[in-house]
Amino acid sequence: MKYEFMFLCLIIPGPEHPGPKINVMLQPLIKELKQLWYGVDAYDISLKQKFTLRAAYLWSVHDFMAYGIFAGWSVYGTLTCPICGVDTRCFRLEFGGKICYFDCHRCWLPSDHIFRGEKDSFRKDTVCYEGPPKRLSAQEILDQFASLKLNEEKIAYEGFGKEHNWTHISGIWDLPYAKALKLPHNIDVMHQERKVAESIISTCMDFSDKTKDNVKAQKDLAKICKWPTLELTASGAKVGGPMQFRWMFHIERDLKYLRAMVGNKARVEGCIAEAFILKEISYFNSVYFAEEYNVNAPTMRYNVDEEPSASDLPIFQSTGASASASSPYYFKPGERVSAYLYMYANMKEMDSYFKEFHRQNWTSKKQPTMKM
Repeated sequence: MKYEFMFLCLIIPGPEHPGPKINVMLQPLIKELKQLWYGVDAYDISLKQKFTLRAAYLWSVHDFMAYGIFAGWSVYGTLTCPICGVDTRCFRLEFGGKICYFDCHRCWLPSDHIFRGEKDSFRKDTVCYEGPPKRLSAQEILDQFASLKLNEEKIAYEGFGKEHNWTHISGIWDLPYAKALKLPHNIDVMHQERKVAESIISTCMDFSDKTKDNVKAQKDLAKICKWPTLELTASGAKVGGPMQFRWMFHIERDLKYLRAMVGNKARVEGCIAEAFILKEISYFNSVYFAEEYNVNAPTMRYNVDEEPSASDLPIFQSTGASASASSPYYFKPGERVSAYLYMYANMKEMDSYFKEFHRQNWTSKKQPTMKM
């Protein structure tokens, strides 16, 4: 995806994330998405005519932490997985104290898969013949929203952490087509690959500050399993298609460009917004200008304010200008003739003479005379 086709729709000021208040900042974007769903007037520069432009929200791409903020589901605690919900099979490590999802994915394998009956290849003395957790439909999620009630402290919903992990209702559900979205959120594979690779390398290289191999991990490993091998499947790939459309590689690349625009560290958001608007105006306005008014064309260094030539011949229309201080130069013997020959050979006005010479001397039976 090219930078010219990236739109900066929203800048959320820092340094802390907005949390549930993100809905307030999303309101202008939600309003424009509603307008684009019903259509707005636009102009097609290639066809030179107006048309109705429509657009829709397809999905969002972010890391897992931002997933919780944008979707309104807390990614901490026992109900971390927004897909599994209350049907999660995760457990808390006895010694490490962290939530673990090890051996929670065999339920997505085919019912006759050999791994389902493996007793000691994953967790000790554990087989898996159950199906995957039921994924809630859009209507079921809306029904959950309707049943949410704030607790006595008015800071969270009742049943949080036990019956659900909803922190707020995302503004995406205000869109008229929200129920039809099959994959509204995507976890960026680039961030996950980096974190997993960092953990593996740190553990293999025994980096003291990042390794996952410690005494508590060894105790938990000996308690729950015999073999660390595991095979996973991803249902999101069937719906979302190729991964390059659902990761943040091109977005991170463009964010690097935006961060480079910051000149005043005390006004980061303002610098980014101002620089992006200027760049956007410069590019998109150039599309509607004719080629001779291309605002992106490089500025000419020379021959900008040259005087008109007194000759009618095209070869003398541009007199040229010196790039530095000039000094007189006198032709050496033979250079004047070479200059004349080059000039005559590149003048359109001489084409008729060349053709006549060619007809008389090369296409006729008369042999040209060669002067010795």
